[in-house]
Amino acid sequence: MSIDQLVFIDETWATTNMTRRHGRTLKGERLVAVIPHGQCKTTTFIGALRSSVLTAPAVMAGAVNGDIFLAWVCEVLVPTLKLGDIVILDNLSSRKIAGIREAIEATGAQLRYLPPPFAGPQSDRAVFAKLNALLRKIAARSVDVLWTAIGQLIAQFDPKECINYLRNSGYVGSARIPSKLRRKPDALPPRRRTKPRRRRC
Repeated sequence: MSIDQLVFIDETWATTNMTRRHGRTLKGERLVAVIPHGQCKTTTFIGALRSSVLTAPAVMAGAVNGDIFLAWVCEVLVPTLKLGDIVILDNLSSRKIAGIREAIEATGAQLRYLPPPFAGPQSDRAVFAKLNALLRKIAARSVDVLWTAIGQLIAQFDPKECINYLRNSGYVGSARIPSKLRRKPDALPPRRRTKPRRRRC
């Protein structure tokens, strides 16, 4: 099995009241930031993480149920799949409605569910942690600005970063890593020769 065949599916949320949790200020001064209160709009982002790209991105207003997830699988995910791919999903009930497995396996791909204790792939959590941090920095206050920001941020996940997420989650061990994605080892500094110490009797 090649690491390029793995496709991790997960989702995250974003709102129009997101703001940075940390900041910097001069020593002894209070850090002041504007945080909106009241009603906000929630967006759900779904994506598929491969070893070289974050693919099949989509945003939806509100939460995702089984019918919405099935529509995403058929219209967005399926066109990106190919023979031999292994799609990995969590165990939410919305992932198991009729039609999802049939649509994925019709492309020649396989469907695998994570064991019940796992809420989602660790690799996807790292991806969405970065995405949420960037969205907090942007602090979009409207749905249109939020969706535009998500679309622009996806391009920031380069191939080396994607495969590093899989490596840190333990999915890249003995699996072959594409040569163009391999990290070249840093040159070691020259060793300094030291004179042997003389022992005093």
